Amino acid sequence: MAVITISRGSYSGGKAVAEQLGARLNHPVFSREQALLQAAEQYGISERELTETLNQPPPFWQQVLGKRLAYVKCVTAVLLDHVRQGGLVYHGNVGHLLLAGVPHVLRVRVIAGLEQRITAAMAQSGLNREQAIAHIQRVDHERSKWAQVLYGVDWNDPGQYDVILNLEHLSAESACETIARMTGLKEFQPSPRKPSTSRGRQPEFKGVGRDGEQPAHAQRRSGSHRPRRQRDHHRQCRLHQGG
Repeated sequence: MAVITISRGSYSGGKAVAEQLGARLNHPVFSREQALLQAAEQYGISERELTETLNQPPPFWQQVLGKRLAYVKCVTAVLLDHVRQGGLVYHGNVGHLLLAGVPHVLRVRVIAGLEQRITAAMAQSGLNREQAIAHIQRVDHERSKWAQVLYGVDWNDPGQYDVILNLEHLSAESACETIARMTGLKEFQPSPRKPSTSRGRQPEFKGVGRDGEQPAHAQRRSGSHRPRRQRDHHRQCRLHQGG
């Protein structure tokens, strides 16, 4: 079964593509927002604290990098649990980096023209034009910094993806059809003979050693037997409770 990550800008149409793709492939669809909510519940973290910590601008990130790394590992562990259950369509920023150790992930980027995104923001959120532009620019900047500060990569680099689909020129239906066809390619088929990582080694967090500087360990609320890679992510999910 296929594992697809769809990196999307705000109001780019990536969510609609993910939902249509999930229905087409009969795969569960999982968003960044759902991943944060489940990680908060699963590890006993305040959802608000988790969300705010992962959305803070870089100066604050750099002051609490260990805490941020711990939270990222919690989200990664949640995603790995879902991948272990079978096919998955994940939509949100840098999902392909969170699942870099899964060899058959199909890495998709969905983009759209600025005017199209502004129109969508105004229609879906009731923003005026100036508010829509400010929101889109702010979120794009935060997501770009997220990838740069934590992973040392450019979120907009085409080399980060297997395919980039522009919804200014494609309908969501055509984009869905393209991705669905790609999942049938041999490069995106799970195989026990494949190495544990692909496209080079799994990226390390920028500015942190192999072990990192992690806060005190927090136990997962419900345990189960997992493959070594997943157990490692759960062990490395170490949290500050309350700062």
